Amino acid sequence: MEDKYLRNENIWTQAEGKILFKFQKWYQEKERIPDYIKKSRVIPISKDKENPLHPPYPKVRTIACMNVITKLWELTLISKIQEHLDDNDILHPH
Repeated sequence: MEDKYLRNENIWTQAEGKILFKFQKWYQEKERIPDYIKKSRVIPISKDKENPLHPPYPKVRTIACMNVITKLWELTLISKIQEHLDDNDILHPH
């Protein structure tokens, strides 16, 4: 895919509209979010230089690789919740 194609603002505007439409459908119609979007792959990475293939538990860092749609969904929900809290003056900054 060419870089100039990815830099086209019309492409991103169209994609954003389609993604937001689907999010609104899930949210408003309480449609079930597909399982393939909620799944992630957990990858253990060893911090033990002496035994990198079979490290003890405390010497392992786990990284979860998730679908990018999941992160967008999370950000959308956070934005909606924040908007609701601000509009209804539920939480006040100290």
